[in-house]
Amino acid sequence: MQFLEDKTKQQESPEAPDMISASEAFAEMAKPLFKRFNDPVEKVREICIRITTKCIAKEEDLLRYLPYLLPAITNRINSQYGGVHDDFHEINIASCRILATISNHLVSVMKHFTVAVVRTLMPLLLHRLARVRVAVVETIRALVTCPNVEKCKGSGTEAIVDLIGHRDENVIPVASFYTAEVRLNYFAKLDQDRNPMVRRAFFAMISDWMVNLPDRYDHESRLLPYLLSAVSDEDTAISHDALQTLEVLGERYEREHGEDVIEIKQYGVDGKNPTYNYHAPLPEPFIAGRPSLGTRLFVRGRARRFLGPILRELANWQDATRAHAVRLLKCVLVYCEETITVDVHLLVNTLLRTWGGDHDLLLELRQCADLTGRFAAPRIYLPILLSRIRGDSDVVVPLAATASGGATTVSQTTVALEILHGLFQGSLDKMVLPHVPEILETIAMPSILDLESKMVKLALSRVLLQITELLESTW
Repeated sequence: MQFLEDKTKQQESPEAPDMISASEAFAEMAKPLFKRFNDPVEKVREICIRITTKCIAKEEDLLRYLPYLLPAITNRINSQYGGVHDDFHEINIASCRILATISNHLVSVMKHFTVAVVRTLMPLLLHRLARVRVAVVETIRALVTCPNVEKCKGSGTEAIVDLIGHRDENVIPVASFYTAEVRLNYFAKLDQDRNPMVRRAFFAMISDWMVNLPDRYDHESRLLPYLLSAVSDEDTAISHDALQTLEVLGERYEREHGEDVIEIKQYGVDGKNPTYNYHAPLPEPFIAGRPSLGTRLFVRGRARRFLGPILRELANWQDATRAHAVRLLKCVLVYCEETITVDVHLLVNTLLRTWGGDHDLLLELRQCADLTGRFAAPRIYLPILLSRIRGDSDVVVPLAATASGGATTVSQTTVALEILHGLFQGSLDKMVLPHVPEILETIAMPSILDLESKMVKLALSRVLLQITELLESTW
């Protein structure tokens, strides 16, 4: 350790080693010393670097050390600039801001690296600090929209597929045969983030991409579910901004498909079908009334691509995911209106499986049943529900496993009656009236009337009261 002493102390010491012995000692310990440059203990790193500095200052020939010294120095210098990978959150935030600034002002340089940089930033979207997540979202927003004028697209849009963890079913990368691959939907994590500040930044990014990306048409069906999710967000400011974005998209749709929209308006067919209930008040956040025609047409053209995953998530084991799926389904029903008829059988079967699984979601499930009843003819869903009420084996057995883990005859009958009541609330009286004899014939069966369950009796009384009021109004 005498190499660490100051020059003055070395000059005063009568026993200081000569140059030859120091050189020989350094030659023996050089390689182990260089390896300690990246020691996890800071004091060890400091001592090793100080020893090396004093020794090489007295060496006449450094050629034999350079192959080992330069890699050690380079590795140490690089480790000081972790940037987005650094453990300190302030460095992460500063690095993200630098990347965003480069993306905005050095487009010709950055456009070649945006996809790789976005993929590098993705793990930080799960950072424990909300400030870091917000900074990363804003940086990814700038990187993806970095213009590539030659290709008329955002230079980072290829990373959107990685961000949502999507891969086409018929595409298998060659690397997946040799290495493990984990795909994570980062957008789903951000969409359900507990911090409103993070969700606000995320939904602002989605809105920006939907409106301003040059190649937005390639990604609309992937991004639209998150924009609809923002409509049903608990934060009223987020919901309001999302509704405004959808109105902008609807206005643009009307401009781009002017002939189709004008034809619908001139013939007056929008909202004029006498079999559908267009005039009933809508649930929040649609209390202002029906969305514009362009917005509804825009959503309808893309909703069927993600309706299936929404219905599957209604039976998810996580409470937060189920709640999110119910809110999203409600928005889809409001925008799709009569076009939901194509998928009514899937929707009713899903409600039958999930109705009794979570009582906290029962109010919103009833709203979904009401919205479905407004635009679905009773002749479509009655065969499914009446078969369940009768206890037909070909219907009950496949649906015996529900979200709550199992089902009895009593619970299945109760659920079917409650869903029937919810659908009738949305349907027009004149659409239900022709089916009253069939309904009464089913619920008057001894196997139904003899049930002792209070829940069945309560659900049955609601349906009978509804039918009674319907018959009274027609007299």
